[in-house]
Amino acid sequence: SPSPPSSLSSFLTSLGIKKPGHQSHFLTWSTYLLLLLSTLLLFSSYDFSVLLTFGSLTRTFSFLLLLSHLLTTSSSSSISSKTLHLYILVYASRLISLSLHHGYLPYDKTGDWMYHWVEVGGLVAAGGGAG
Repeated sequence: SPSPPSSLSSFLTSLGIKKPGHQSHFLTWSTYLLLLLSTLLLFSSYDFSVLLTFGSLTRTFSFLLLLSHLLTTSSSSSISSKTLHLYILVYASRLISLSLHHGYLPYDKTGDWMYHWVEVGGLVAAGGGAG
């Protein structure tokens, strides 16, 4: 039976997180899961449409990770700028639909304001990655 870890560093190593940079990934994903949980508990009406907000949070989070990667490595060789431009178009179309026609809007409390701001954050993050 393995002995219990004596420190956070050895605990993370036992999880397979060996490099110091990977500890920040663990913290990043923990923050993301905490954000999803707090959205459910604090801002949601526990309606099924909260999944739409979760999807938007996930897309925005992925673009924030991409932007973080671009800023830390200064390399964009594996990222398609055309794809990022298309995502900017997608986010802009969603925001126009939200503001003019209330399309794609969750029915629970997250649709009152949170969903709008998460979509704006996704547009900004995708634009930062494309720029």
